[in-house]
Amino acid sequence: MNDFKRKLEEFFKDRYGTDQLSVFMSFIGLVFIFCSSVFSSAELGAIISIIGLALLISSSARVLSKNTSQRKKENDVFLSFFGRTSSSSGFSYEKSENREKKEKKEREKQAKKALKEKLKTHALFYCPNCKCKCFVPKGKGKVRITCPKCGEKFIGKT
Repeated sequence: MNDFKRKLEEFFKDRYGTDQLSVFMSFIGLVFIFCSSVFSSAELGAIISIIGLALLISSSARVLSKNTSQRKKENDVFLSFFGRTSSSSGFSYEKSENREKKEKKEREKQAKKALKEKLKTHALFYCPNCKCKCFVPKGKGKVRITCPKCGEKFIGKT
């Protein structure tokens, strides 16, 4: 399961994602598809249904696109048509590097918090050979610690 999750995260890593234009195209595409059943003429209904399907497919292509600068320009043109700017919208256009930095910072923050919680019940020792972190439950007195990484044995007091 973790392998699938990793592959999925890797696939969506540099994708553009949703914006106002893709949401609008999806909505109009769905409206066209539902409205196609209203027309009594089968040919007209089929044409409207195909237009709706094309809008849904192009919206999905925008969401999965890796060309973020072009998608942002298209969205800005769309928003300027309605008198809005991209900065006033609720969507974020951060570069993927900035997003990755924020995610990395958040992961580091979570790791620090987890370490702080673990240090309440465990003593931390560093292996003299490989400098690996070794956690030992507190209150055990003088214990012989075996490094899980290199197998070095050393003594510590908890």
